[in-house]
Amino acid sequence: MDTLQAEKENLLDLIFPYFCLICGTETNTAAPHYLCHECRIKMLRPQGASCRICTTPLAVNETKDTCPDCRKQKPQFQYKAAYAPTIYHGLARQLLILMKSAKKKILLKPMAHMMVEFGQKHIPDIKDYDLVLAVPMHWTKLTLRGFNQARELAHIIAQTMDIPTADNTISRRMFSAVQKRLSQKQRSINALTSFRQGKNIGQAKDKNILLIDDILTTGATAAECSRLLVQAGAKKVSVLVFAGTEQKSKKTN
Repeated sequence: MDTLQAEKENLLDLIFPYFCLICGTETNTAAPHYLCHECRIKMLRPQGASCRICTTPLAVNETKDTCPDCRKQKPQFQYKAAYAPTIYHGLARQLLILMKSAKKKILLKPMAHMMVEFGQKHIPDIKDYDLVLAVPMHWTKLTLRGFNQARELAHIIAQTMDIPTADNTISRRMFSAVQKRLSQKQRSINALTSFRQGKNIGQAKDKNILLIDDILTTGATAAECSRLLVQAGAKKVSVLVFAGTEQKSKKTN
């Protein structure tokens, strides 16, 4: 049956070729990426150490695992580490903007699979994680956009990695200001007042949690969600996003 299915898919690829969702080049890698090899490679972050908290690339001479800006932040972040296969610029930024502004959910599949591939290579003890959760979206924004990209990513990642997922462990208590328009201090304050434990928070108890979002800048949102999860008894929380921050001095989001 698997052989027959593969032959059918190969035939369909010949009749209805797939095209890269970024550059339009014909590609035969329709599932699961929907992106050509060249665009995927261009989006990947460069080799080298990155900040454990915000994923910004670290200076070559940096001796610590966090950047100077994150070391100044209080309270301390309660997630173990954050991981991102791309940096928010160039093609990765283009992909995210297209996904949100044009509401192209199909773009979430290649994003999720790039996150899984990166996580399997770079997250220590990746097999120990037993629950995948998404950063929640307020119902007002959900109504406007039609979907929560973090939740969609979390469900694809959970299915791909064969790990359970859950909804309503954390909820947004208010329709807060857009984070990208706020300073780092304002983002932290905004995050503290934006989230609360949801009706299914009990599912976080004794779990190693992979928290999913599309983008991470200062880490304020991930920090508050992690605090609520740890408060509810989670063993550990790590954050996996599609795009991390650029160098702090160059950030535009």
